[in-house]
Amino acid sequence: MLKNLSIIKIAVFINIITTTIIYLDFYIPKEHKIVEQFQSFESKTKKEYGKYGKINYYTLYYIVCKNKNTYQIRELPEFYYIIKKNQKIIITKTYFLDRIKRIKLNQEGIIYIQNLSLLNFLWIQISFSITLLISFLSLFYSNKILNMLLPFCFIFILYFLLNYFNLFI
Repeated sequence: MLKNLSIIKIAVFINIITTTIIYLDFYIPKEHKIVEQFQSFESKTKKEYGKYGKINYYTLYYIVCKNKNTYQIRELPEFYYIIKKNQKIIITKTYFLDRIKRIKLNQEGIIYIQNLSLLNFLWIQISFSITLLISFLSLFYSNKILNMLLPFCFIFILYFLLNYFNLFI
C-alpha cells in the first residue's frame, strides 16, 4: 500500500508542476514579439497508421518568412487569404517555452489578430483547472474517487503536453 501511495504522490506532483509551468508560460504578461516579413504558408500532410491498419492523415501548417524562418502553427489564421507576400506580420510567442500564441496583421489601419494557442479554448482551460483541483485535493485527501480520477488527469496532462510541443498530433 505504501508503494501505491508514493506513486500517487509522484503523479500528483508531476500534474501540479507541469500544469503550473504551462499556466505560467501562457498567462505571464511578458511575451516575445517577432516582426517578420511574410513569404508563404506551407502545409504538410502526415500519414500515421492507427489501430487495425487504419490510416490517419494530419495536416501540419507552417509560416515561412522571407528570411527563411519557419514557424509551425496549429491552424491557419482566419485571415490567411488577406496576407500578402512581403507583408509584415507580428508573431507573439510565450516567454518561457517559446510557443506561438498569436499572429497579428496590420493592413491599411485594420488590425487582424488570431490566437493560435491550445490554451485559448475554454474547455481546455476548464479541464486544466479541474485537473489542477483534483491534483491538489489528492495531496491532502485520499479516497477511491480521487484515486480513480488521478490517472485520467495524468493522461490528460500527458496528452496535452505532447500536443502543446507538437510531438503528437
